[in-house]
Amino acid sequence: MPSLSRPILISLVIATIALAAVPFVSDRFHVQLITQILVLATFAMSLDLLVGFTGLVSFGHAAFFGIAAYTAALLSPKYEAANLWLTFPAAVLIRSIQPVEGIEIMMERRKGGDTLGPGKLTQALGITKSENQADLTGTTSGLWIEAGVQVPNSRVTKSPRVGLNNTPEPWLSKPWRFLVKGWKIDF
Repeated sequence: MPSLSRPILISLVIATIALAAVPFVSDRFHVQLITQILVLATFAMSLDLLVGFTGLVSFGHAAFFGIAAYTAALLSPKYEAANLWLTFPAAVLIRSIQPVEGIEIMMERRKGGDTLGPGKLTQALGITKSENQADLTGTTSGLWIEAGVQVPNSRVTKSPRVGLNNTPEPWLSKPWRFLVKGWKIDF
């Protein structure tokens, strides 16, 4: 990586300090505006990473971004800032859900298709916009999170992602897919 000249480095430090000070010196509107700008900049950079560096054309990128944002919003306390250490891992892990019961109903909803993606999984689970703001901590809303199955680390395996045919090395072979040994995806 090329080193930055002193004036550019000083400018970046000043810009970082100015951004960090915005919540303390600005009104709510400007804080939300800058937050949205930074979130969308993150989205643009991640899309650049996918398309520019890996060569992978991603039509589902916005959907994954939206699912993660929706998860982060649901886990955030009302009228307060989100706890990054709670919401970020949850937004990533929501993508890793695999159905283990009710498969017949899910297959009917998906017309026999798989659930290998957040949109397909949501459709299979019958989750619609009517579940927005549902309380997931109890069963009264009809949608809740149950305790998971404890899986020993020795049963977890990793492999490269599938379907990344146009992705160059070393990204093609990176172990970004985690599976439980012996579990199979039936649909």
